[in-house]
Amino acid sequence: MTEKLYDRDAYLRECDAVVTKCEKDGENYKIYLDKTIFFARGGGQLADMGTIDGVEIIDVYEDKTGHVHLANAPIDEGKTVKCQLDWDFRFDQMQQHMGQHIFSAVAETEFNAKTVAARIEHGTSHVELDRKLTNEEMFALNKRVNEVIAENRPIFINFYTKDEAQGLGLPAKAFTHEIIRVVTIENLDVNPCGGTHPHTTGEVEKCVITGTKDVRGVWRIYYKFGNRAKENRFEVFEHLLAVQDFFGVQDKTEVMPELTKLKEKYDKAFVDLQHLKAELCEADCKNLLAMGEDKGDHKLIIAHLEEKNLIKAAIDKAVLENQCAVMVTNKSGETLNLIMAMTKGMKNYNMGAVVREFMASFPGKGGGGPAVAQCTVPYSDEALALAKELIEKQR
Repeated sequence: MTEKLYDRDAYLRECDAVVTKCEKDGENYKIYLDKTIFFARGGGQLADMGTIDGVEIIDVYEDKTGHVHLANAPIDEGKTVKCQLDWDFRFDQMQQHMGQHIFSAVAETEFNAKTVAARIEHGTSHVELDRKLTNEEMFALNKRVNEVIAENRPIFINFYTKDEAQGLGLPAKAFTHEIIRVVTIENLDVNPCGGTHPHTTGEVEKCVITGTKDVRGVWRIYYKFGNRAKENRFEVFEHLLAVQDFFGVQDKTEVMPELTKLKEKYDKAFVDLQHLKAELCEADCKNLLAMGEDKGDHKLIIAHLEEKNLIKAAIDKAVLENQCAVMVTNKSGETLNLIMAMTKGMKNYNMGAVVREFMASFPGKGGGGPAVAQCTVPYSDEALALAKELIEKQR
């Protein structure tokens, strides 16, 4: 069992340890130590970075056999080694993780929004809340989180047995461990957690919300803490200057009116585009029907086209409004599309069988049933020749 020194001292930057086991794992090596300063990824926090006797750590995680330090070179078992932590990366993780604790606690206690998931990532991290916040609530939440940070509240790490932890109001999943590690922010939050954290909220320095998104019915909020938040100020300033330059305005208050005008132009252009597409579809449909061969109770339309990117809509319109069967090859760039459809209720052809026979010789993406089938394959003269041959057999 590896002693996790970071559990009690997240500020420990180096230590001596003994290699208890080293085994090959693909192109890398799994190194096990009697003690470690390296946090194993989990609970939404990334694995620590650093070196063991100068050997760079690729990953740190826990498996059934223990605390794995994945490296690209072996180290002799029994050797005493020097572990050195990438402190800048560790402290960033401490700021982001404690920031999330503060953020989630304030969101729940003051805005009735519970955290259902959280993740620390390179660049921007996020939490997911069980309800959507208004813009006013978002501003207030961001302001309140920064107030808690500025209050420099002490943070405590304690270890409890199951019996000792009964009165702490911890979630049931915490009691799956014999010893429960609890992180407490004074007068704000009590949380079971195995992550690395600073001594005070003040070390988190600053919070800035960078974006939001609806994801699977929950409200995801992206944010940055600490050094990331300070760097974000310059990034936002740079983007603002670029936007002002794009619109030719001198003040940030002029940006939104220009964006509104641009949005209005876009909406009008989108409507115009839909009208043009509808007109093109109507024209393509008429052209297809004009190619039709009268088969008594239906028309058989066979066409070999190039660069007709919207032809599928015309085919759908033709079979919906007429009694017909349509069989089309369409060369589009470096791909060949085989599109086959017939009016609902017709049983004259088996479109899926034709596509399957074609794909037996030229594999690609596609499929279908008797009435509608299509596929896309890399273009070749041979593929086009076979598609034409199979279609011509349907006459």
